[in-house]
Amino acid sequence: MNIIKPLFQISGMTLISRIFGFLRDILIAACFGAGGIADAVFVAIKFPNIFRRILAEGALNISFVPMFTKKNDNKDTAKKFYREIFNFLFWSLILVVSIFELLMPSLIYLFAPGFMDSDEKFNLVLDLARISFPYLFFISLTSLLCGVLNSLEKYTLAASLPILVNLFMILALFFIFNNAFAGSPTKVGFVYLTTPGDHGWTYAHELGKQMVEKRFGSDVKVSVVENVPEGPDATRVIRELAKQGNEIIFTTSFGYMEPTLKVAKEFPNVKFEHITGYKRSKNVATGNIRFYEGRYIQGVVAGLMTKTNKIGYIGAYPIAEVIMGINSFAQGLRSVNKDASISVIWANTWYDPVKEADAAKVHIAEGADILAQHTDSPAMLQIAEKKGALGFGQSTDMSAFAPKAQLFASINNWGPYYIRKIEELKSGKWNTGDGPDHWAGNDWGGLKAEMLIISKFQNMPNSVAQKAQEALDGLKNGKINIFAGPLVDNTGKEIIPAGKSLDDGALWGMNYYLKGVNGKVPG
Repeated sequence: MNIIKPLFQISGMTLISRIFGFLRDILIAACFGAGGIADAVFVAIKFPNIFRRILAEGALNISFVPMFTKKNDNKDTAKKFYREIFNFLFWSLILVVSIFELLMPSLIYLFAPGFMDSDEKFNLVLDLARISFPYLFFISLTSLLCGVLNSLEKYTLAASLPILVNLFMILALFFIFNNAFAGSPTKVGFVYLTTPGDHGWTYAHELGKQMVEKRFGSDVKVSVVENVPEGPDATRVIRELAKQGNEIIFTTSFGYMEPTLKVAKEFPNVKFEHITGYKRSKNVATGNIRFYEGRYIQGVVAGLMTKTNKIGYIGAYPIAEVIMGINSFAQGLRSVNKDASISVIWANTWYDPVKEADAAKVHIAEGADILAQHTDSPAMLQIAEKKGALGFGQSTDMSAFAPKAQLFASINNWGPYYIRKIEELKSGKWNTGDGPDHWAGNDWGGLKAEMLIISKFQNMPNSVAQKAQEALDGLKNGKINIFAGPLVDNTGKEIIPAGKSLDDGALWGMNYYLKGVNGKVPG
């Protein structure tokens, strides 16, 4: 009967220890997720535990406990024996831990070869294993003490020590867990069509991203994927960013619209911001800039600067966003020069310096002395400078590439938009605007909102710069309504009568050229 009480005591303590161990594993999963990081954590814990079972709970207890029990009749002899074993174990463990810390890469190769296929995975498990391995030192000494307690028939106390180990691990994990949700950085993803080296569209987004990093510092962790084609590969990249735990993902090209919507259905807790799109869902918002406002000012300057009355325009794709820019340019042009007209060459690409350069050469060969673009590289301006023509920068200030040719640049200022959307996410106020079918998207700001900025006027007389400034001011204060009637297309058909104007919805349905633009819209 004497065995029943200690049996129940030990069993009870073991049960409690197992429950705490289960809670420990739950917290590990909560802190690190079910994936590579959690696997690395479990492997790192496994290493010292393997050798603990061999050194501490194996040979040590098998040999030490019976010998100590025999010597326990003489307390002095028992104490001396214990001190000798403790000192031997102490220094032996220091030596073993030191050696294994040095040999840890080989241990990983031996016990966890699955982490060798990636430098990132290997370095993670290596760091964690080196941090956790000194646990062997402490747990082995603790096991020795447990052996002493068992020899002295202090079974309950000995059995309770594993509870304390798990308890301290749980407390540490609670600390990590709380920090993970209270102080961990917000993970933000960006998908770029090209690289910032385009010095145009993507570079403008890169500047916006840098503003985010400067504003939030360590409060955000930014991931960027560059050179992502519009199509199936975009779906794969966006999905991967969502899998990596990014809480908000900015997809920065029109052709990412359907891939963004598709991935958003798979990850309902992730927020998506599609730039220049018009379709939304419960977790997909859209943002855009009123690029056409800058093109009106370009038209004013072109109308005053041209000597041939021929303007060459390079468009990316015949979609409403590009067409409204061409028509806005025409409105500005005709406000100061009724004789000038615009010819459009469609590049059928957002970014291809060779195609853009070739299109510029064709325009100049046909007599154009002013060039404009809705494509992304400085190639057009560089050709203009070589051929003695003039033109306008797109998305960013491109004067460094063509200091004698750039008249001014329409600069896309994405930073404030990105910062505001991340702040809304952090505060729980992020939303998708007026509804999924709303034409304008969630955000559509221009000169007044400073999402569009006009660079300094250069390579033009002061009188022209003054007219450009008047147009800029008029657009900001609302005195100029670019698409106020009467408006007629280039076939003479009335689009809207006097006294009325096109609303934003009509702009997004624009599939025609206004008067002043030559040719027909493709398709």
